[in-house]
Amino acid sequence: MGTQTSRLPSHTAGDIISVVLKDVAVGSVVSVKETLEAVRRVGPQLTQKDCDLVELIVSIAAMDQVFLVFDLHE
Repeated sequence: MGTQTSRLPSHTAGDIISVVLKDVAVGSVVSVKETLEAVRRVGPQLTQKDCDLVELIVSIAAMDQVFLVFDLHE
């Protein structure tokens, strides 16, 4: 997963999720937990609850044709 080390203070949650997923190849499988952690690292200013971010992650990943794995033990 590509993450930028610089903070994106004026960007929306969707923008940050797109940044996190930008280097993921079409058809790849990524962890929801790891993606959420990366989004929180890149966008510490986000006020959305995790469940709201996961909903956005699922939506954006689907548009980018990236598959998500939900670990039931997370």
